[in-house]
Amino acid sequence: MSPLHRLCAGDIGSNSIKVRVVEFRGPLRKTLFESRYPIRLGASSFGGGSVTPEDIAATVAAFEEASAMARSLGVERSRVVATSALREASNSTQLVEAVRAATGWDIDIISGAEEAHLVARGLHAEMQRDAHNLVIDIGGGSTELITTRVNLEVDGLQSVRLGAVRLAQMIKLSDPPTKRQMGVLEAAVDSAMDAGHLPAVPRGSHVVGLAGVVRSILEVKLARGGEANQVVSFKELERMIRAGQEMTHEQMQAQFGIDLRRAQIFLPGAMILRGVMRYYGIARVTVSNSGLRDGLLLEMLDDLTGGLVHSEDVLVRRIGEKYGFDAAHAEHVTYLAGEIFDQTVDVHGLKGEHRSVLRIAAMLHDIGRFISYSSHHKHGHYLVMNEEIPGLLPPDQKLVAALVRYHRKALPLEAHPEYLALSNEARQVLGPLAAMLRVADALDRQHRRLVTDVRLLVRADVVEMVVSARRPADLELSAVIQKAEMFQKVFGRTLTVRGEWEQTLSAVEEDL
Repeated sequence: MSPLHRLCAGDIGSNSIKVRVVEFRGPLRKTLFESRYPIRLGASSFGGGSVTPEDIAATVAAFEEASAMARSLGVERSRVVATSALREASNSTQLVEAVRAATGWDIDIISGAEEAHLVARGLHAEMQRDAHNLVIDIGGGSTELITTRVNLEVDGLQSVRLGAVRLAQMIKLSDPPTKRQMGVLEAAVDSAMDAGHLPAVPRGSHVVGLAGVVRSILEVKLARGGEANQVVSFKELERMIRAGQEMTHEQMQAQFGIDLRRAQIFLPGAMILRGVMRYYGIARVTVSNSGLRDGLLLEMLDDLTGGLVHSEDVLVRRIGEKYGFDAAHAEHVTYLAGEIFDQTVDVHGLKGEHRSVLRIAAMLHDIGRFISYSSHHKHGHYLVMNEEIPGLLPPDQKLVAALVRYHRKALPLEAHPEYLALSNEARQVLGPLAAMLRVADALDRQHRRLVTDVRLLVRADVVEMVVSARRPADLELSAVIQKAEMFQKVFGRTLTVRGEWEQTLSAVEEDL
């Protein structure tokens, strides 16, 4: 069995301090502790200012609490990094030494380029391997733009010295702001975009947004009755900005459910996202919960294990290769399953460890073809149950095997020995996870990775799936409908599906 590693990552940003403790066992991870401390260091440090004594004391207190929790959980290694707020503070050394004296923890003040690298590392599991990706990380003091080629090779890192807190300080907005102030805000963002030497982004790239600013924008969209998914469109963003500029911060807090500090930087952050989307002609952004701390955790894990044990992308891929799996198909289904999981989390309520189990099953769902295509779901169950998967405890391995078993054909029945072997808890999560895997597999019916993106619009009695594809993918849409029975039964909603083709049928015929 793989050794257990408990690691702690801390991130000192411009708007808050965040700390997370995660337990890794082979390909599985479990969050043991997570806390956010609302200390806005950027408010006083930008432009060469100094962190106030009060904020230094609050930072020390936050890390005293976090370090005590880390010790109580038996953390093996910790790393804390600081970004733009401390990069620019004139007395950053004083804060670093105060935290070290109180906790024994060192703080690394990292460059914008290293920050972008860690963000990209943390997002590997959520980016598309067979497409170009653009990551937009809007912080308090800077915005990081990261581009990757096919197979997730990073080919562009750019840190723009413009974040939500910095912009709010540059342009003192009244509450609510005037039209003239909004015009100045827009001009400042456009100027930063034009002067930023931004990386080139191919048309059709998958776009991911992250950090608290972008997640607050998503929260506002949902609070305003927007589609229940993890996607923010340019049109939705425009509507939110128009609504926000007519409201006070307290009204935003009351109506949208975001805290007052987030409300104070909502418009600057939204205008930065709008500027990036307009610069690149982006229609929509998928919002992620991963980021810098995930990259820190994975880099520490790589250092401890020599890069041999850190994620299903390494461990599970080896098992798939052993049985001659279609790696491109498996990885694409894994990505799509993760998207479906994330966009329906408010309905199924499952946890991060369940997402990891789903990803492992998605990677291995077709390995039974090594024996025979006929009944390969049953053969796959046998292979998974008899394979040594480092880090998987027996209950988790049984659940992964059951997901492989039920990714096609019959629904789970109490008469099935594979179902009877599961614990009551595993039976509860099997249904939603298997339903998501079936739909994800259907979305790559031809093993050609035509589908580039999927959006789920969750309503009271319907889940509408909007499928984006490089060219017409009618077989995939038909396959989704054929495999919808379990999804509809588990989620208690009708599943509808429609396609948006990037290349029309006539254009395809011209290519031929």
